[in-house]
Amino acid sequence: HVPLAGAAAWGFGAGAMANDPRDKRRTNALLAFVKPAAVGKAVADLAVVRPVLLATRQIEPGEEVFYSYGSNKPFERLRQALQAAQQKEAKGKQIGCKLVWREHGVI
Repeated sequence: HVPLAGAAAWGFGAGAMANDPRDKRRTNALLAFVKPAAVGKAVADLAVVRPVLLATRQIEPGEEVFYSYGSNKPFERLRQALQAAQQKEAKGKQIGCKLVWREHGVI
């Protein structure tokens, strides 16, 4: 998918050109980060990497492009590590406070 010249999507990056399918079976693209290939090594080392959407199968005209944004809880590993540390520290102790994970904007 290539947005029209001057389209706002150009300013939003590669992620603006596809949606997260929520159902991973619908994924038909992936995000790759590439550097220009037709330059020397010294220039390539300094070149900015570009996000590029790559189709993982044939995408039909009018079909929506889907790639996985990743976890819907990007800090899940940190939460799990904190929880494990709290459990280790609290072993055999009465705990008066514990971690509660809340989605952004949810009270």
